[in-house]
Amino acid sequence: MTENDPGSDGINNPAWRSDLLARFRENTRAQHVWSRQAPNPRCLPDVFVACSDGTVDLEGVVIGGRFDPDNVPAWDLTGTFTVFDAHGAILDVNGWLATDLETVTHASVEEQ
Repeated sequence: MTENDPGSDGINNPAWRSDLLARFRENTRAQHVWSRQAPNPRCLPDVFVACSDGTVDLEGVVIGGRFDPDNVPAWDLTGTFTVFDAHGAILDVNGWLATDLETVTHASVEEQ
């Protein structure tokens, strides 16, 4: 599903996730969204998503939305959630429109 590099395996590739988090750290707008909506803004985002509505594919890390600690992943991906993608875009995603949704939850090395 990755639009950057079809061979990268996107959210399942640790190097891709690390690169995305590095871009996130450099993006003040994304950090602002995260600081307002994250359950613990001191930690880095750790829920990576690949989703499609059948016409547009998107991969990124969830930085906002409705948080529910009783769910796994803890973000409500059936509602509206906010994704930061590899192009530096911050996108609101209507999860109920997704025809395909994959998640990987992985804390960054510096948090482990």
